[in-house]
Amino acid sequence: MSEHNIHCLTICPGSIKTAIAHNSLNEQGIAQNKPEESIENGMDVSVAAKKMINAISNKKDEVIVGKGLSGWAPTIKRFFPTLFNRLSAKTNYR
Repeated sequence: MSEHNIHCLTICPGSIKTAIAHNSLNEQGIAQNKPEESIENGMDVSVAAKKMINAISNKKDEVIVGKGLSGWAPTIKRFFPTLFNRLSAKTNYR
């Protein structure tokens, strides 16, 4: 799209403190109405938004937005895919 002066940005979001878990549906199609620990401990929405806006302003190609494991996961998977798959299979991180 660069020939049309359109810039594309890939945003890789990790755990961001939102109500997504509260609104997600269980196997019966009913809202679970409870938090997920990984999301509750995630990055604040305002911090995530600032990172995304900065990436857009700086014409980045990709930005990873998250803290802790969710912030590092895409990089670890990119360079050590087998190790990442083995480790993530052993955890119950959602």
